[in-house]
Amino acid sequence: MLKTFKVVLLVVSCLGFAGAVAGAQEVIHAMTGTIRAIDAADKSFTLFRDSGSLITFKDATGSKTRAANASKILSDATAASAYDKKDAYVIVFYYGVSDNPTALAVRALGSGPFTATIGTVADFSDKARVILVKDDSGAVHEYKIDANTIAESDFGVVEGFKIHADKGGHVRVVGAVTSSNPTALFLNLM
Repeated sequence: MLKTFKVVLLVVSCLGFAGAVAGAQEVIHAMTGTIRAIDAADKSFTLFRDSGSLITFKDATGSKTRAANASKILSDATAASAYDKKDAYVIVFYYGVSDNPTALAVRALGSGPFTATIGTVADFSDKARVILVKDDSGAVHEYKIDANTIAESDFGVVEGFKIHADKGGHVRVVGAVTSSNPTALFLNLM
């Protein structure tokens, strides 16, 4: 009887510890859009998403939450609580569900010009670091991928050279126009 009690106690303790560790880390996600309003008193900002809707983020000031998958990605972004540029086109790194998201950091994408392509992956090359996206009209768009490219996947954000896209998969790409092929700034692997 005492031996059974010890085993049960050990199992319950392990499950409690595992739950505490799992709850302490959040998977980080990302989205693009334009910051429309900043409320310093409420510690929040409103983003006009590329999809055409508004979303309000609270910032993570005072939070002890750890990012499970994005420490390197967040290293060159500005803390959400310190970001103060209204009307900037940005990538927002956040956790939580879409009706109550918490922003960790913001990366300004610059002044553009930008391209946006929605379609299917026609080809993806890890070696050449290129993605080809076929849009609804049948046109194929080529984007270079570099270390600063960010992707949103089912598992959260993925950085630059760790991105992988399956041929035929649905994707939305935001790119920066350069003298040659556009460079992908953000990929949403849908």
